[in-house]
Amino acid sequence: MWCSADWQSSARAWRTSTSGSPASRTRARRARVRATPLPSGTYFLGLLAHCVLVSVVDVLLILGIGRVFGVPLAGPSHWPAIAVTLVLGAAGFCALGVGVASLIRNAEAAPAVVQFVLFPLVFVSGTYMPIHADALNRVADFLPVRPFNQALLGAFGGDGGFAWASLGVLAGWGVARALVAVRRFRWDPRPE
Repeated sequence: MWCSADWQSSARAWRTSTSGSPASRTRARRARVRATPLPSGTYFLGLLAHCVLVSVVDVLLILGIGRVFGVPLAGPSHWPAIAVTLVLGAAGFCALGVGVASLIRNAEAAPAVVQFVLFPLVFVSGTYMPIHADALNRVADFLPVRPFNQALLGAFGGDGGFAWASLGVLAGWGVARALVAVRRFRWDPRPE
């Protein structure tokens, strides 16, 4: 069940930020928002909060459905690590999505780019099945998906503690992605 929660949380944040950003830019929604006194930092915080909230709701639905079918839930001592991991993962994947979205010229190309980038990341990170190639595992340890998987697995099924090394990699990726997203952010549509 943790794998479903992990996949849904990261994929939802990724798709929400990547697909919505080019669409709002193409349709000039951002130009209208820019005309208001809303600072761009507040816009980004709102986007991150939206991604995190939607991811948390998705995970709660998955856990609720799992409970209906008799899957035991993690005890209350696990909840802080689960919450921190989910929020950090969702915010990081949202920032990654905004960064990648800045490279997409129009809304029609967004779904293809999302799948082209996300599925190889998820596959190499061992989300679908274990990867037994040492070289791929070493690379995957520094990509964002595998540390998210490991941190969530430890929070759900392990001792319920924080996987600090994995959370550190997630936080590093999140900060780097947020800096790229802010640097490449455009209010106006790109010329075709």
